[in-house]
Amino acid sequence: MDKKSKVTIVDRPHSLKVAKNLLKSKSSYKRFTFCPGDLFEVNFESENDTVLYSNILHIYSEKENLVLLEKIHSCLKPGGRLIIVDLFLNEARTQPYDAAMFSITMLMYTKTGRTYGEKETKALLSKMGFSNFKTFELVRGSSVIECEKI
Repeated sequence: MDKKSKVTIVDRPHSLKVAKNLLKSKSSYKRFTFCPGDLFEVNFESENDTVLYSNILHIYSEKENLVLLEKIHSCLKPGGRLIIVDLFLNEARTQPYDAAMFSITMLMYTKTGRTYGEKETKALLSKMGFSNFKTFELVRGSSVIECEKI
């Protein structure tokens, strides 16, 4: 474990309050910065080693995600990592079951959200200048895609 790493969490004020309550008893709490705001409006610090984009991809359209992925790419140092955690569909967009059902939920309850396929997500990331993909399956349709800034 890296005892010097720093973490900045960007989210809505209510979510940050929950995060603070969950983390306040941890010895690493002093290394966290909580930044209230909208991902599209907040300026990201530069020269980051790693960015975690967790359960965000499905909220936005491809165009909106490209805007955020460009911001992330710009704030990473060369060789920096982007880690995306989300539900990913197969190419037929029918499996895994939980990801397919979640996609219907996103279509119904968000303006532009949907569940993306793993292959199409990697294509978006490649377009933005990421490479060296690694994929790790979690549970119930969730996976991790890790990549590096070229």
